[in-house]
Amino acid sequence: MNGCHDDDWLISRFRFPKAILLEICTELGPGLERQTARSHALPVPIIVLTTLGFLATGSFQRELADRSGMSQGALSRAIAAVLNGIIRISARYIRFPYDAVNQAHIKAQFAEIAGFPNVIGAIDCTHIAIKAPSEGEYAYVNRKHFHSLNVQIICDAQMRLTNIVARWPGSTHDSFLLTNSSVGNRLEPGIVERAIGQLKSRWRCLDRSGGMLLYHPEKVCRIVQACGVLHNIAHRHGVPLEVMALPDDPDPGPNNAQPNAEAIRTRQQLIARI
Repeated sequence: MNGCHDDDWLISRFRFPKAILLEICTELGPGLERQTARSHALPVPIIVLTTLGFLATGSFQRELADRSGMSQGALSRAIAAVLNGIIRISARYIRFPYDAVNQAHIKAQFAEIAGFPNVIGAIDCTHIAIKAPSEGEYAYVNRKHFHSLNVQIICDAQMRLTNIVARWPGSTHDSFLLTNSSVGNRLEPGIVERAIGQLKSRWRCLDRSGGMLLYHPEKVCRIVQACGVLHNIAHRHGVPLEVMALPDDPDPGPNNAQPNAEAIRTRQQLIARI
């Protein structure tokens, strides 16, 4: 990583300044070097920056591969390795406050914001647009009639993520997720909505403006989890972000969408179980 670009340029493309990028490369380096141990292994900074560029923009892999001077297959393997590396360190950055000291601190912060006692987390769900899966396609059609994963997020009063679960098909109703969650509450929805806005603003691959993610749902889950870790790393270091203006509907559906009858039946069955 040379010094020809300033921090503003690096943040605009990779979402972190040089010092933090170097820290991330150092932290992920040992694991990535083991995973890519072959005669022509790509340098760790190249695969880390390329992966961050993908997460930040949602660009097609072919375009990113051309920019980085690697084949699309090599880029796909590199992104998978970096995602795995980020997820392996997730416990250091995404932690629910189970201990009394941290809970008391967070309760005080929420009480100052909302005037309501004993709040240790704000919870909400958001949809991540995906390509129609080849199996169980109808289960991923949400109430806005596009394919998605429904992601549950809990954050603290500073909009740091304390829990993120990406596993449910888009047809799963928000109320089902929230009712079956063991932690958190929705008494301060503005906080978690802003946290989701920051997450999607910084990592545009998660926002519909960056296009849908063209991967199997399991890989999309890993992308979401990795973006959650990176969100908290950015918060820890106070990395600036120009948050995009969120629409009244944070998960707008496509124009002229046609309802999917099977998906509607599946969603109603889930709602009936609540």
